[in-house]
Amino acid sequence: MLVALPAGAANATTILGSALDQTRIGLYLPTAQAYWPTSGCTGREVINVVAADAVQIPDSTDRGRGFADQATCTATVIDTLSDAWLCTVLAHELGHLAGQVHTPDGFMSAGGGRVATGECRTAARLATDRNRSFRRVAVRAERAEVARDMAFPAGCISVWISNADVHGSWALVRPSGSPGGVCPAWTGVLLLRRARGEWSEAWQGQGVTCPLAIPPRVQSDLGLCG
Repeated sequence: MLVALPAGAANATTILGSALDQTRIGLYLPTAQAYWPTSGCTGREVINVVAADAVQIPDSTDRGRGFADQATCTATVIDTLSDAWLCTVLAHELGHLAGQVHTPDGFMSAGGGRVATGECRTAARLATDRNRSFRRVAVRAERAEVARDMAFPAGCISVWISNADVHGSWALVRPSGSPGGVCPAWTGVLLLRRARGEWSEAWQGQGVTCPLAIPPRVQSDLGLCG
């Protein structure tokens, strides 16, 4: 699937990917392009959004978040990046299209840097604000359902629900209450997905390492990345 953005105030950039990929790239493309106003590729880029496990960096054994080919004005990015990271990685790859090489630090360093740019964080917050209603605190019945499927007492967990994914609900679970007694001793974050009426574990960890292999809008909605 592809879309060509119209010429004029925007540009004629071609975006390859799902409808959601196209929408997200369209949101952050102006922010990414603004870093490279004199790039010879501006307005004729081909942005290719692919599955995370499909990215193989040319002439390398590494997998990564994306790569660029200046000769064809093509930039490839993975589809599991949260909003702020998608914007930052896109800016990084457009930098290569503009003839930039890797720098020791900053978002043009190898791997796209360790921190999303301020401009991209601002753009991502604006986008997340429009979707804020997808995230909410679980009502008592939902928390009880999550607790049942986790085999935890309901009073031992705090639960937030995201319906940002059209294919199902996601729950962010954190420990609540004192360890010992009826509450299990655990720390960190648990991410669950509801399918066929049951919640099952999708990810668990002490700290979130991004990107996660979950829908990007859910990542942004639950404040996991970016």
